Amino acid sequence: MPCKRRFNFSLKRTFGKISEDVDYLKNEKEI
Repeated sequence: MPCKRRFNFSLKRTFGKISEDVDYLKNEKEI
């Protein structure tokens, strides 16, 4: 199971980074 947990963790981290990039793009558009 540790492999699956590690995979989920990296997946969450990746999606978190993507959402951060999306928020950044949204802010750039508003300005």
